[in-house]
Amino acid sequence: MVNGKKIKNKKILVIDDDPIITAMFFRILSAEGFDILIADSGVEFVNELGGIQFDIIFIDVLMSWISGISLCRLIRQNTFYKNTKIIIISGMGGEKDIRTGYEAGCNQYLVKPISSDLLIKTVESMYSINRINTI
Repeated sequence: MVNGKKIKNKKILVIDDDPIITAMFFRILSAEGFDILIADSGVEFVNELGGIQFDIIFIDVLMSWISGISLCRLIRQNTFYKNTKIIIISGMGGEKDIRTGYEAGCNQYLVKPISSDLLIKTVESMYSINRINTI
């Protein structure tokens, strides 16, 4: 919800190879009215979901084939996703890790474990930023 209103037709992609994390994100965010898609790897995103416009993409840092940081850079190079908000999710919360995420182009960096309240507030803040940027 943003300002007490459910958001419909807003697409959020969660890229994480941990089914517990993706199930949690799906449960929490779909209950808030968001359209949630799940990819268990960067490969799945590149091969199957790359042509879909997302409002927000959550990317886990540690995945097989391509790291979340590299995937973030790759997405940022594609002008199709210029308005997409990218949120890095990671168990690594050191200053260098966080700085690397922002340098790769993420809009937000969240350290696991992530509470449902923090998840919802982060998504709401991304939509508030979008609304401000379009005024």
